[in-house]
Amino acid sequence: MSKDIEATGLLIDLDSLFDTRLGTLILNNYDDLLPIFTGNKYHIRLDDSFHGSIDKDKFYEAYAKRDKETLANSTLTLAIDIVKDFVATTLKADPTNPVLFYPKVYINIYPYKLNQEEVDNIVLGLHSHLKGKAQVEAISLDPTMLTIDYINQHLSVMIMYEYNKWLDAQTELGSFKTKACPSVTLMAPRIFFANTPKSATEVDKTFTLLDNIAKPFINLELLPSIFFSTYLKTRDLGIKPEPVQTEETTSTG
Repeated sequence: MSKDIEATGLLIDLDSLFDTRLGTLILNNYDDLLPIFTGNKYHIRLDDSFHGSIDKDKFYEAYAKRDKETLANSTLTLAIDIVKDFVATTLKADPTNPVLFYPKVYINIYPYKLNQEEVDNIVLGLHSHLKGKAQVEAISLDPTMLTIDYINQHLSVMIMYEYNKWLDAQTELGSFKTKACPSVTLMAPRIFFANTPKSATEVDKTFTLLDNIAKPFINLELLPSIFFSTYLKTRDLGIKPEPVQTEETTSTG
């Protein structure tokens, strides 16, 4: 008996696939990188001040201007492993299911302005990382265009760094008044974009509240920031610490 074949989709934006926070820091705060990385303030953080290492407002001002040069200075994040797991899980066919699902990955290139060759290179690169086991397609949709109807029709998983902007856009449009996508999982970083609570208790309370608010509309899954960060170590970035000063190196005698 033949089975129906359907795609099950995952959407990931470029800011989740690539660590454009790193690219922004390299271009704007290069001298701050060493203390941020060596102090373990990068991969484990609750906001993009990197534990107060830089001014968050100034960082977001620079981040809002990210472009091709930012991407060129960014590396893949650990989110690539989430995409790989999605593809592998989808391909494990359930013999009792009358529908055979195949994975399709959408790369949202918004807000970057890329030419077709650049888009094709990103698509081919991800296709290669997935060993050709999933269809890969590039789209460019801002948060207002990524509608509930589109999501329910095409996606089962979304990975978004600035997920707050999508939630805010749908709230302002009134989308959640009549529609929802509770079976869709939205994976996003467990960070604060506005004020960061001072205590661990308040942090947990705030994220729990956010999860409860979102639950009727979408399955929000907040992940540690490391999943949206470069997997490269400090030495791989070409950042070298200053020589350790000793009595021998400082002696003039």
